[in-house]
Amino acid sequence: MPRIIRAVHGINDKIKRQLGIGLQVSSITMTVFYIILMYIWKFTFPEFEIPVIIKAIIWISAVVRIVICMFPQNNWCTDEGNMKLSIIRNAVFAVTGIGVIILYLISGNWIQV
Repeated sequence: MPRIIRAVHGINDKIKRQLGIGLQVSSITMTVFYIILMYIWKFTFPEFEIPVIIKAIIWISAVVRIVICMFPQNNWCTDEGNMKLSIIRNAVFAVTGIGVIILYLISGNWIQV
């Protein structure tokens, strides 16, 4: 909704704040989705066991990303943001995604664990 308001009425501090909070919430939600996707994999392929190291990588990287997303230094609600934290949180998110990709590769018998 804030994007529609911005398109119609232009930008102001209230809209900037709403858009920033929306970015923060969507970053956390995407991370939670990867955790859920891990459990969907587990229920879809009950004959496979999640390797402990992969499960740990997914959980630890997800928690680290959520913690990083909560830092006020991210400057979610400003124009300048924080490039350093952006790179860190997205690199950690890539690790989470790679963990989930590995699970789906295992179930496709591409990798034997």
